[in-house]
Amino acid sequence: MTATAGAVAHADETPLPNGTTRLAGADRYETSAAVSRRSFAAPVTAAFVATGTDYADALAGGPAAARRGGPVLLVRKDGVPKSVQTELARLRPTTIYVLGGTSAISSATAQKLGSYATSVVRLSGSDRYATATAVSRRGWSSASTVFLASGAGFADALSGGAAAAHEGVPLLLTQPSRLTGTTRTELARLKPSRVYVLGGTGAVSDAALSGVRSALPGASVTRLSGADRYATSAKIARTVWSDGAPAMFFATGLSFADALSGTPAAKVNDAPLVLTKQACLPSAGYSVRSTFAPGKTVILGGTGVLSNNGATQECGTMRYSGTGDDVITISKPGGATNPAIATLTHDGSEYFSVWGLDSKMEDTDLLVSTVGPYRGTVLFDDYSESKSLQIQADGAWTVAIRATSAAPKISGKSASGHGDTVLNWSGSASTARLTHDGSSNFIVEAYGRSGDWDLLVNEIGSYQGTVRWPAGPRVISIEADGNWSIAIK
Repeated sequence: MTATAGAVAHADETPLPNGTTRLAGADRYETSAAVSRRSFAAPVTAAFVATGTDYADALAGGPAAARRGGPVLLVRKDGVPKSVQTELARLRPTTIYVLGGTSAISSATAQKLGSYATSVVRLSGSDRYATATAVSRRGWSSASTVFLASGAGFADALSGGAAAAHEGVPLLLTQPSRLTGTTRTELARLKPSRVYVLGGTGAVSDAALSGVRSALPGASVTRLSGADRYATSAKIARTVWSDGAPAMFFATGLSFADALSGTPAAKVNDAPLVLTKQACLPSAGYSVRSTFAPGKTVILGGTGVLSNNGATQECGTMRYSGTGDDVITISKPGGATNPAIATLTHDGSEYFSVWGLDSKMEDTDLLVSTVGPYRGTVLFDDYSESKSLQIQADGAWTVAIRATSAAPKISGKSASGHGDTVLNWSGSASTARLTHDGSSNFIVEAYGRSGDWDLLVNEIGSYQGTVRWPAGPRVISIEADGNWSIAIK
């Protein structure tokens, strides 16, 4: 089979409905069967089977299973769980592909699997890298693109497997420190014009990346990585689904089992697989979700592994929304006594104000007072403690509360923007040139960790001037209705 960009559709695939769907069972084996049951109608041409106690063999198997229009099911080394037996009996696959050697899935287990299919084919090699190569050789005679991930960890390859499945291409594994010999040979055979290397240099070193370039002169070799596994996962989704996606799959980034079976199912739904935390979605993944606005949200695994918030609620952010006047009880990252930042929006045409309220429902802090549509970020509770917010509005509004540490850092010695903003500053004392082109208040304040406070500018309308600039760390609060700039000398 020769791979081309874009997944091949199979008549036996059953996409999920719009909305939120959780695919889970009592354990990883039941979860794999549940994912398969909701994704594939019988009969299927192929089913891929991998051990449920390790990740290596199934990583490359996911894209291959997706290409053949079948699931990845998990089994024990010395037995087939009842839930998987039931699913295989339903699927009636023509061929079962057993991933890995007898140390992963015994000969007796492979023989038992033969009762559910016309044939059983074992795809294995001397190690995980050779097994991934064997899977690739069986599935592709050539490939325009290859995804390459570390075989020493699972995180990057989980999201990469869904991306490879979407593109209809293989995923190969390498040692972190150097390009594995069997993988080099397979790359030379496949002759891809593009290779995506997944993860930072700790996962796949620059030396290994150089080995790819040496094996494939003239090929485009691109590293997809982020600050951590969650940011790398989000980067893969943004790159491969550059025009957005109608669905998103979410799996825990701390274990591998649920996501292994999720790869072919993600392909059925044209979805990236994004790694997340149990109770909240890291900011990089939340940003992708906000951009894609998927009609389908799919959660892999039970609530003990991944809560609904893990697919919807940004980590470190408390979100509230409504329409018209309201009083809402709030939470703040780090606790009620700490200052926080709030990003607020309003789409009405009349008065919009937000006041902080203490436990006695008395005013503590004025966050916003304006007329018409609004979007801005403000600092609040620097000297007070708000338990609630009183909102006056004639339209829809949103409030997103974060810790002050989440505010953007002033990069280098300059910053610019529009409207109300909060920034972090950590440099030395100096002077700064500030400008503002608005017609209302322009107020710039600097807050220190010990409670000290500096009023740097307090003007109305347009402004240009040079002021003293305090040493960091400081939280810089800017109140403005126009464009502003800061140039620190």
